Amino acid sequence: MPVQFRLRKTRGTGQVLAELPVMLIVLLFGFTIPLIVFATLGYRAVLLWSATRAACQVAAKNSNYTSASSAATAALATQTNANTNIVINSSTVYTVVEPVNSSGTFFAYPRALASGDTGYPISSTNYVYFVRLSVTGTIQPLFQDSILISGVPGLTAGIPLTIASENFLESPNGWGP
Repeated sequence: MPVQFRLRKTRGTGQVLAELPVMLIVLLFGFTIPLIVFATLGYRAVLLWSATRAACQVAAKNSNYTSASSAATAALATQTNANTNIVINSSTVYTVVEPVNSSGTFFAYPRALASGDTGYPISSTNYVYFVRLSVTGTIQPLFQDSILISGVPGLTAGIPLTIASENFLESPNGWGP
């Protein structure tokens, strides 16, 4: 008479306990750390935008282009000095002249208005005057100069950003020459 074997059903309860540490490591390094890296990049980009906006407001309150430019640079330094992961590469203050009628085009000058420019002499009935601050900066990632991967913007190298903010000049007659 042939021998019959009975198959036993096995329970898989020990398998979950064996794979749990491996899965936790995959979740930690695969999802959580990149999420934290990109969250810090977003936070630093918002800080740079906020510093640009605040510096533009400071520049708009000045009475001439030279003091506005130096005040904007000082405000940028004050706003970003606590965070060493934001590097300000350059900042430029523009005088923006926009015609009151909507059919005209606006003009931006990276200096005070001079003879020959549109909006010179100053005319508050024909033009509206703005100050635009353009800031070029670099936000550094959480982990810099990694041994495994180097030079990847956002992962191990900084991301260059150019942010612009525009405000009305406090003086309705503009800065003047």
